[in-house]
Amino acid sequence: MEFALAFALEEMPLVLFTALAPSGTVCMVALMALLLGHRFELEYCPRLNQAMWLPLAVTTVGLVAAAAHLGTPANALYVFSGVGRSPLSNEVACAVLFLVVCGVNWLLSFIRNENLQVKRMFAVLIIVLGLVFLASIALAYDVESISTWSSPFVPANLVLSGCVGGFLLARLTIVTGLDAGYRPRLLRGLSLASAVALLLNAAVAAAMWLTLRDVSNAYGSVASLVPMTPLLSAAYLLLAAAGIAMSLRCGGTLRWEVCAVVFVALGLVVVRFGFYMLHMTPGLAM
Repeated sequence: MEFALAFALEEMPLVLFTALAPSGTVCMVALMALLLGHRFELEYCPRLNQAMWLPLAVTTVGLVAAAAHLGTPANALYVFSGVGRSPLSNEVACAVLFLVVCGVNWLLSFIRNENLQVKRMFAVLIIVLGLVFLASIALAYDVESISTWSSPFVPANLVLSGCVGGFLLARLTIVTGLDAGYRPRLLRGLSLASAVALLLNAAVAAAMWLTLRDVSNAYGSVASLVPMTPLLSAAYLLLAAAGIAMSLRCGGTLRWEVCAVVFVALGLVVVRFGFYMLHMTPGLAM
């Protein structure tokens, strides 16, 4: 287990990236979809867009953390040379493009009498680029040479984790930008959507463990090398469930919304840490 633990500790920048970036992305996609669906009055649109600094900051922090994995900033330039043929390069390119568009949209929200068609165009663009970015993160971990990562449950787990955190982050963004009591049914719906994603993720995590626990290499099986994986998954589920319950029971005020998001974020870090502990190749390497 010490090999798996050491590898996961070395990959902490990517742990933070995959815990934060998908949540921030899902949050922005969800809120843009709500704006397109006319769920917010026109006068609230600029205020909500201005509050987008929150998911934008969360996603950017995740990307900066991932950049630390490159060793030196100069190596970032080499990442872009592989766009189109390298999943990692595609992931970084999608991230940069997505964040640039989101940043421009945020800046435009401070312009008075912004054109409604421009708002809708940016909303559609953010939704499309966000989904592409999310898919690029998931596909980056579909690696055939890593036995424990070559599974359809791996991208499903990442996307659903992003939904769990993203929907609660959307609640926090709404409360930050709009009135605390604005559309309580909408806020409740976001919490329930997060809860559904968590239940689905629990099923995916259980299925992933059942299919991977007997995978082995020269060091041993997953069950013997990383026996704490189910415990880490359980810790994630408990932390996320506590955050969702907090948002439903005590939410609506900024303090409780922040606490709920922090609980879920801690759970996401735990589950992503467990994922990197599962790194195992067929040969003599973890």
